[in-house]
Amino acid sequence: MKKKGSLELIEEPIPSEIFFGRGVAKLGEGVLSFSRKLGLPEDGGTCPGATTAPGGCLAPAEVTRLFDGKVFWVKRVCYPVRGHTAIWQKKGLYNGNIGPDVESPVKLRNALDKAMIKVKKYPGSAVLLRHGVEGDFDSVKYIRSWVQVLRWRRRTVFWAYSRSWVIPALRGALEELRALPNVQVFASMDMALWNAGRLPPGWFRLPSGEVKPVPGAWRVAMMGPVPWEVHNRATQCPETRLVGDPRKVPTCESCTYCFAKETRDSKSWLWFPLHWVILITVGTTLFL
Repeated sequence: MKKKGSLELIEEPIPSEIFFGRGVAKLGEGVLSFSRKLGLPEDGGTCPGATTAPGGCLAPAEVTRLFDGKVFWVKRVCYPVRGHTAIWQKKGLYNGNIGPDVESPVKLRNALDKAMIKVKKYPGSAVLLRHGVEGDFDSVKYIRSWVQVLRWRRRTVFWAYSRSWVIPALRGALEELRALPNVQVFASMDMALWNAGRLPPGWFRLPSGEVKPVPGAWRVAMMGPVPWEVHNRATQCPETRLVGDPRKVPTCESCTYCFAKETRDSKSWLWFPLHWVILITVGTTLFL
């Protein structure tokens, strides 16, 4: 298997075929991942709910020059737009995950079964699956393809952070998906949505400014800064805390907060701080 940063390729992907990755550093070795092409649909991506306004997931990065301009400190909300994941995107390795095959429940299930065999599990056995490390849900047919697959594979524990809740045409299918007992879908938020007055399904704002949920409200994942109105609800992702012994930082697999049955009805806002990276220039070239 080939390691690529925080993910591992189960096999060298063929751009025209459905493929899954395997978690390493962040997700954990027992987690499969399924990613898609990043970006707005008009740019060929699968993120119809992405935001480009300041504080949004696709907003320009905040760049600070250090050490005579030779080193750059780069912060942005959506981390797959840079690094090894950006290279995968440019190579077209997710093309098979955005074609018509993923809208076929049978073909998607067969690809999942094949991936499970590669990580030494038999089809239908228990496995953790993270959707959308990159990319999102972009059509009703695609969402319902996953609904059927996860009905067939009930021991697959599936979770996702999706910005597609902002698209009215997709909301019904997403509700079908999140209603499955082996699925948890978070409403992904950022400051661009917050500043525009958008709140996730099932959440409302009191005249005091405080934000409250109603029964059945979506779980929420906040990317970037946390508004003060929900600060008392914020729970920082343990993997992002970066304190103490780095060898003891939990993976998604060991933490379980995002997919455990016990947290299904949690009304905390899961908080992911801004992602950062240091870039170093050699001549006129930036290296990660």
